[in-house]
Amino acid sequence: ESEVEVTRTTSAFNALFYTFFQFSGALGTGVSSVLLLLDKGGHSRTSLFVVLAVFSLVGALGFLVIPQMPSAPGAESESAASDQHGVVDAPRCSQTLGLLASDSRMALMAPVILANGCFLGFQFGDYPKSFVTSTLGPKLTGPALLAFYCCNTVASAAWGSLIRKGRLRVWTVMLVAFLLQTLVLVLLVASSFGALPLFRGHYEFREDGGSDISKQWVLTDLGEPEP
Repeated sequence: ESEVEVTRTTSAFNALFYTFFQFSGALGTGVSSVLLLLDKGGHSRTSLFVVLAVFSLVGALGFLVIPQMPSAPGAESESAASDQHGVVDAPRCSQTLGLLASDSRMALMAPVILANGCFLGFQFGDYPKSFVTSTLGPKLTGPALLAFYCCNTVASAAWGSLIRKGRLRVWTVMLVAFLLQTLVLVLLVASSFGALPLFRGHYEFREDGGSDISKQWVLTDLGEPEP
């Protein structure tokens, strides 16, 4: 029973983390959309990078005010023993990589970690450009991604709450998430082959070296999408 409680608590903590993580995406997308809406001089790209630099600087400086965390029980005695022997047992990257060979569970997680990295690269790179903007146009890219991040925020909070209360098992949530992701990928692949008229590309990107990204998206022969 204690192991089940630890699993539920860990899942709830992860859900809380990803709730804030996804909300940061929603907040950033909202700020970017406002900047693109208010920009009238054709310098949207420059404005976005300036705001990004400011947020990054503020976030980096925020680490300087984080209070020092107290040591775990027993950690001080172990640290003192290490100092007496002149040995500093600091974690190393090689130790983490060594888990792939020494821990069978970590070895089984390696393909999942790789797949998650590929999915995140597709989600933050190809998906907004190749599907959202090309289908809806540059003016609706921000609102579409804002809705995307808001849904992720609500879903992360909801799944964590249901798991913590014992309403759902972790494997049930993983199965539902796998089925939903597979459905989305199938729809995107079908749309890329033109099998779904609703998701046909009405815009294409033509880079001209300008600073206004929106003006570099031009209509295709399909014309503007119908409302």
